Amino acid sequence: MSRSVRLERILLVFQPQNAELIDQTLALAQRHGSRVTVIDCVDDADGFHGLLPVASAEELRTVLVDARRADIESALAGAISKPVDIDIKIALGLTAVEIIREADRGNHDIVIKSAAGPYGLQGLLFGGTDLKLLRKCPRPVWMVRKGAALLGGRVLAAVNAAGTGEAHDALNRMIVDYAAHIARAAGGRIEILYCWQLPGETLLSSGRTRMAPRELDTLLQTAERVHRRKLDDFVGRLGAVDVPLSVDMVKGDPGETILSLAKERRSDAVVMGTVGRSGIDGVIIGNTAEKVLSRIECSVLALKPPGFVTPIR
Repeated sequence: MSRSVRLERILLVFQPQNAELIDQTLALAQRHGSRVTVIDCVDDADGFHGLLPVASAEELRTVLVDARRADIESALAGAISKPVDIDIKIALGLTAVEIIREADRGNHDIVIKSAAGPYGLQGLLFGGTDLKLLRKCPRPVWMVRKGAALLGGRVLAAVNAAGTGEAHDALNRMIVDYAAHIARAAGGRIEILYCWQLPGETLLSSGRTRMAPRELDTLLQTAERVHRRKLDDFVGRLGAVDVPLSVDMVKGDPGETILSLAKERRSDAVVMGTVGRSGIDGVIIGNTAEKVLSRIECSVLALKPPGFVTPIR
């Protein structure tokens, strides 16, 4: 297993319509000797009042919890792979909030969930609960597109080599490690992608702040060399990565570039960080991540930097 990849405790969000993901997650857990907690949430118990023959709110909650537990037990009984340790947890409350609480308090290494979409006229992949988890869950969140393999062979690892500080370095390392882990299990490869831009290039190429074309070209070439050096330094620090990999440095908006390349190269998954800055109680999601999550068409593994603190209590 890669250096920063931990899969000792897996939190699987139960969705009865996706038996394939349940099977794949249990097979993953069996391979790694992981403990699996399957979680489901009852988020609107009051809505069942008058619909079920119960005498009290407490009895209603018991009926609903028992029914959800029975559904999970039935799904697990039909699974092909069965890890040694499986727990079932039925939470009462808002789905995203309860999943984040369990992931944090239960010290789970990763959360696995099937994406809600595609749905709507735009074919959006992630629903409201999905986005809350991707933005605010302190643990890695693996959001899998329906019908997709959990472990895919074409993995895009989107890094930010321009970031400074230990948190950025650790996050970039995690992105590559998790991408390699996914690809290795499928006998595939990873593509490390770093996007760069020249700040203010639009202003420098037009209007009153316009630079002479030759001067702007010189500035762009200098900036490209600086970014290339940063990327080379990062790749050099990776050491041996035991899966085939390619490294691309592309000039352009990071969000748009990740989206276009993931689609063009038919990536099975994108592994990326979802926090723009760390150290502010984890409430800042990067503009790049927001753009990608709102339009991506493949599975996503979202990672947070060390020290991220969820705003969910």
